[in-house]
Amino acid sequence: MKFTIQSQTLMQLLAAVSKATPSRSEDPILMNLLFELKKDMLRITATDGQITLRGLAKTDSVESEGKTTIPAKLLLELVKTLPSENITFTLQEKTIDIFWSTGESSIPVMSPESYPEIRVPDKNSEFGFTTTSDILIKAIGKTSFAADTSDKHPALAGILFDNVSGQTSLVASDSQKLVVNVIKTENTKKDSLFTLPLRASLILKSILPKETPVTVIHDDKSVRFVFGSTELSCQTIAEKFPAYQTIIPKTNTNVLTLSKDDLLMVLNRMSIVADKKTPIVKVSITSDKVQLEAQDLGLSTKGKETLPCKYDGEDITIGLKTYIISQSIANIETEEISISIENAKKAFLITPSGEGAEEENYKAVVMPYKVK
Repeated sequence: MKFTIQSQTLMQLLAAVSKATPSRSEDPILMNLLFELKKDMLRITATDGQITLRGLAKTDSVESEGKTTIPAKLLLELVKTLPSENITFTLQEKTIDIFWSTGESSIPVMSPESYPEIRVPDKNSEFGFTTTSDILIKAIGKTSFAADTSDKHPALAGILFDNVSGQTSLVASDSQKLVVNVIKTENTKKDSLFTLPLRASLILKSILPKETPVTVIHDDKSVRFVFGSTELSCQTIAEKFPAYQTIIPKTNTNVLTLSKDDLLMVLNRMSIVADKKTPIVKVSITSDKVQLEAQDLGLSTKGKETLPCKYDGEDITIGLKTYIISQSIANIETEEISISIENAKKAFLITPSGEGAEEENYKAVVMPYKVK
């Protein structure tokens, strides 16, 4: 295998695909990138055994085709330092030699025969849809924070993609909160759903280019996101995601409407004086104001603040964890939010309100906490 490629072209590809390389592994081959050269196209693959990233780049010249595996970290660190020019790779028996205008380097390689076989859904799968990178980046950002990271609930350790009739609901929950963000999708095949692991979701969000079509294909075990010359594939979560629609309150009649930014600022101030182990804020709501209180008896700190609001319902007092409510409303894009409540013990529903609310299909369900 011998080829020449522009260093910046290679660097961009390495930066994207190497995100799937594990930081450590008992299997040394997973610490390597698979290089496959056919005609004038170089395909680089990285995997941790569950998440796989593949990318294609056009070379400037090819003397001979072939494939090998190269240590990801070592190669990335070297290419970062190279000048912006054509560089040449020549595969030897145990090394790959890299040449540039002022120097050269040799890096050890491993046989590509021991690289794991990558399973991806067939491109003709009956399940899939298309969207755009901008929509997907925003939707993952609005939901990923709610996924379970405790390892206690394997079914909740990612984002559910529920694709029905031209729209897809991205859903995440950790049993204390649940968020649903609905996006428009196209070219829907059959109605379907899958749960994307949280790490795969965050990698996908970090490497998606702007304003790029994204094709999503999946089967009952894996999913594939194709965008430009790059694709991410991974195993989906096998455990069944709970029936989230049954969790969303539908009969809450007490409705509070107030400024999102004002509430975030007050919650931030209350979190400073609240108990650090259980940062609960007491929220008392009446017809035209909402009062928030927090304290830490051990440190003798406390705080109280009142916000104007619109409220249609009975006077009520509920307890909230400051960071949960802050996370749940921070991604809402409207200036106002609505919080509908049934009573102090049951889950309440947060939605956008006011101008732009109809375009933002977002819901957050949060469980209250008991307060004195």
